[in-house]
Amino acid sequence: MNKKINHVSCYIKDYPRPQFVRKSWQSLNGSWEFAFDYKKEGIKKRWFENFPEGLKIEVPFAYNTQMSGINSEKRCDRVWYKRKINICDIHGLDVLLYFEGSDYTTKLYVNGKYAGNRCGGYVRHVFDITDFLIEGENEIVVAVSDDCSLEKPRGKQRWKNKNFLCFYHETTGIYKSVWLEFASKKRINEVKITPNAKEKKVNFEFYVNCKNYEIETEIFYSGKSLLKEKSSNFLCVSLKDEAHFWNILSPKLYDVVFRLIVDGKICDTVYSYFGLRDINIRNAQIFLNGKKIYQKLILDQGYYKESLLTPPNEFALYNDINLCIKAGFNGARKHQKVEDERYLYYADILGFLVWAEMPAFYRQTEKSKRRFEKEWLLCVKQQYNHPCVITWVPFNESWGYGQNLDVCLDTEPYEFGVKIYNLTKQFDKTRPVITNDGWLHTVSDILTIHDYGQDADKLKSFYKDISDVSVKNNITTGLAPFVKGYSYKNQPIMFTEFGGTAFVKDAKGKSWGYGSGVKNEEEFLTRLKSLVDLWNELPFCSGYCYTQLSDVEQEVNGLFSFDSSRKPKVKLSEIKKILSKKNK
Repeated sequence: MNKKINHVSCYIKDYPRPQFVRKSWQSLNGSWEFAFDYKKEGIKKRWFENFPEGLKIEVPFAYNTQMSGINSEKRCDRVWYKRKINICDIHGLDVLLYFEGSDYTTKLYVNGKYAGNRCGGYVRHVFDITDFLIEGENEIVVAVSDDCSLEKPRGKQRWKNKNFLCFYHETTGIYKSVWLEFASKKRINEVKITPNAKEKKVNFEFYVNCKNYEIETEIFYSGKSLLKEKSSNFLCVSLKDEAHFWNILSPKLYDVVFRLIVDGKICDTVYSYFGLRDINIRNAQIFLNGKKIYQKLILDQGYYKESLLTPPNEFALYNDINLCIKAGFNGARKHQKVEDERYLYYADILGFLVWAEMPAFYRQTEKSKRRFEKEWLLCVKQQYNHPCVITWVPFNESWGYGQNLDVCLDTEPYEFGVKIYNLTKQFDKTRPVITNDGWLHTVSDILTIHDYGQDADKLKSFYKDISDVSVKNNITTGLAPFVKGYSYKNQPIMFTEFGGTAFVKDAKGKSWGYGSGVKNEEEFLTRLKSLVDLWNELPFCSGYCYTQLSDVEQEVNGLFSFDSSRKPKVKLSEIKKILSKKNK
């Protein structure tokens, strides 16, 4: 890892949950036994006791990736994993098994006994396996089931046998880190950290699994202990004399240690960090720590040629952000993916803005709504403490509001978005929420527009005034900015998808980009400049999001190559010149 990176004091390389750290842990990434269960007969044949021999897989990579060691194109909706672990001297501790990402239903067996199941492909799953373990060698078996259902969050994972439009290879099974944590039986389960930059305060809400306790909170800045206070379930700390703000490319961070004290003894210690910052909206503008910001975002789908949804290594996460900063971007919209939490860590320490988006479902039913609501709120909770996350995006381009990808114009299906907006706001009053990024908004804190038009002059003739954006149908898509019954309420306006331009040499066969391709680097930069200048010149525009970071399978409209080398197609210094021309 780059030695110049200014890590927080609790940083541990490859630790999967960087903002809630216990030092007693073990990675289970690496070689596991693996089996395809095409006939779904593994449970009946008790594979959790007699695992079929033959295949090996490299966890956490999905079986259809190069880095898994299997690289099979054949779809299988149930896959099995087995690994042995040695457990010694765990008296007084609980052993927690974590799956950072496993798609979709994960069943766990420990030493031949069923230990539970979890559903959801985009949230962290945890199993307390203490009572199933013995001293010495133990066997863990995992069965993961998936399907092509449109009634669950699937994001950009295809539901046909081949890639189509902007949908790519499916991901079935374990695709994020697996790890063990050895924790006290009396422990801190969660800490909700809410900064208040205006008042130079920070609130801590503690969730603990025992009674009659105290939490000792110690805050550090640059290695210096600022305070040490004891509380129960809530603590408000004033940082007035030591107020250092998290900002774009200037991320001041505090280290913090939480100690759980029961009967005068420290039972549990958790290491973390936080940033002091506020996001506010007023007068159709977005403010960070009281100062107006102009967001220059990149659309980032987080795919890699070698490993698809899984980063090939931790450095790849840092590298993606660092390359974007070098190109002049100050943030990313993580499109249709709940990213590895280590990405948010690097965004925190580099001062890089993140819009956190939920992968879409594509058929709205009572079942899909229940699944989405549960998983979305867990995703919000999981990412809440990261100062880099400044906007929540539960829905994109009416996906889930129509039948498959059809754009529904009826009002009723969009009311589910209103419900999700309100539920999100109940948990997080501090960040903006966008209910349908791109068009047909209901209640939304930012009016966002998607327009892949390539002719800047034509776009300029249309987007002359706020009414052109907030009332008229989009010139390129023909879609209205708001659903019937909803209207513009002086929100900030951003163009959150544009560009997507491919080079002609790349857009061959089934490969594509938006609009007409460009022939060379000079033509690309000329077009990029014309579009960026357009948004910069609009007095009511608060920023934009360019599509996209890298090529992804059949989409060849990235600024960088699909593989983890992220080879730039054009000089980053030239892109930065264009993006730096005007900073409102």
